[in-house]
Amino acid sequence: MPSLQTLLTTRILIRIMGGLGGLWLIYILFSASLSNSGPQTISLERAAARVDGFALAFPPRPLPPMPISGTEGVMTLAEIEGQTLIVQFRPVNCGPPCEAPLAALQQHLSEVPPLKAQVITVTLSTQIESAPDIPSFSDPSGQYRDYVGTPPKIIIYQKDRGEIGRDDGTTDWASPQAERFLTRLIGP
Repeated sequence: MPSLQTLLTTRILIRIMGGLGGLWLIYILFSASLSNSGPQTISLERAAARVDGFALAFPPRPLPPMPISGTEGVMTLAEIEGQTLIVQFRPVNCGPPCEAPLAALQQHLSEVPPLKAQVITVTLSTQIESAPDIPSFSDPSGQYRDYVGTPPKIIIYQKDRGEIGRDDGTTDWASPQAERFLTRLIGP
């Protein structure tokens, strides 16, 4: 049977440890209440989740190897200048449904250097349908139609990561959520 002194020593140690644990908990709670309440940065995933009609590619898919044709000849998306590529795949004679998202994207990227990000269009046909002030290409092989699905569709790629995600054709690229997502993706 343990002696009285051993029991008292054990009880005292338990109380001391409990007290220290309580003090540690109070310290943690107090520190959390003093955290910086300034602007919070959010992850790319959370920013994308707030953009209606946009779905992240998880895991990111590699850049497609199929050729596109432009005024400079036949090339792949990997050969186009820019770390981030925002590609609108569009049908022939798309008109306003294709122009509105491009205008919003161009507005956001107006001060971003082409080496950092670039918007292009790819017409899902052998003919190039150009968009104002945007590099335009065509799909000479017809392979992008299966890859893209129903156009118009905007797919965002980063050269080092591959496909970031794609919209379903309903994304409002002029919305504050889309602007925050693009800023998080590309930078200010």
